[in-house]
Amino acid sequence: MKKDFAVVKAISKGAFGRVFLAKHKRTGDYFAIKVLRKTDMVETNQVGNVKNERNIMKGLDNPFVVKLFYSFMSESNLYLVMEYLNGGDCAALLKNVGCLDEKWAQSYIAEVVLALEYLHLNGIVHRYIKRCSVEKTDTLTHTHTHKKKVTSNQTIWSSTRTDTSS
Repeated sequence: MKKDFAVVKAISKGAFGRVFLAKHKRTGDYFAIKVLRKTDMVETNQVGNVKNERNIMKGLDNPFVVKLFYSFMSESNLYLVMEYLNGGDCAALLKNVGCLDEKWAQSYIAEVVLALEYLHLNGIVHRYIKRCSVEKTDTLTHTHTHKKKVTSNQTIWSSTRTDTSS
């Protein structure tokens, strides 16, 4: 499946991987592709966390939460193909425009609350949320959050973001 995409540019780099903007060669659609090196996942004991992240994300369907379309792997990497949000994250927005006016801030916060409500209703609780974990499209705010999902006998931690800025 890697051959189906053309990398446009790197979007972010974090402790466990990188995220790239990629264009699907056949459809022309843009995606954010999170690339995780298998050796890094094994060395840092993150294999289970990455599997849980994928399993949690693939079950989510909400306009305020980033969508995972599919995942695949090569000999050396794991790939998570996600919705690309062209507005950037809240940290970049604040850096560029400074303080948000009250109406914009209220709208932004309301959309984050709707995302959190949806996730909580699905048994997903956040470990933490920060301004680089909230991204913006032209009309919608989406959350990328570090979360855990509680199942009957275990707690599953999952991180849907590789960006380490705060």
